[in-house]
Amino acid sequence: MATKTIIFKNTTGSSITIRGKSIPASSSVDFTDYQGAHQFRFAQDVIDPLLASGGLVINNGIQDLTVNEAEIYLYDEMYYTLSVLEFEYVEDNAVSTTSGTTPQQKIRLTLTDVEAGDYLVEWGAEVRVASRGRRIHVRLQLNDTMNINNTRTNPSVNTNDWGPVSGFCKLPLTAGTHTFDLDFSSTDANRTVGIRQARIKVTRAI
Repeated sequence: MATKTIIFKNTTGSSITIRGKSIPASSSVDFTDYQGAHQFRFAQDVIDPLLASGGLVINNGIQDLTVNEAEIYLYDEMYYTLSVLEFEYVEDNAVSTTSGTTPQQKIRLTLTDVEAGDYLVEWGAEVRVASRGRRIHVRLQLNDTMNINNTRTNPSVNTNDWGPVSGFCKLPLTAGTHTFDLDFSSTDANRTVGIRQARIKVTRAI
């Protein structure tokens, strides 16, 4: 889940300046830190004529750039926008059940090549219990050790009706590999609970 690199290359014989960054002649400059929703007005910047003339090349000429949901957008002929959003996602829509009290994994999201920084973690599922007055235990766990969320709930007054559980948080991650598990179990032995429509999404906070 590495940050998407955005490189502006000046192919002209003289230095140019874009948004305060000088790009020497025949050199490249990293604009990765412009990820977000940075707009370049053609009337104020030199991007439009340079792109048209070939004097400016972006990421080796790949202007519609996609890695996970990371893209460079061109639109309206008035603005040049760098808009980069990276996320990792997993889902399982099937119904899973258990009558045991030991948490079992419903879904796992594994992130590799994580850069150190803050990440937005979102999760959700639909759950049900087979007995009135009983509860289901749902937890989101980081690296099989840290509980991000622990929920014990009966989603409905009616037996076997489905109800939602969800949450989100901002979480600092170290560089390396990390896993996120959405686990579930019954809070009472021999009482069946179910889960479906399970999702985990992790987005780099920029």
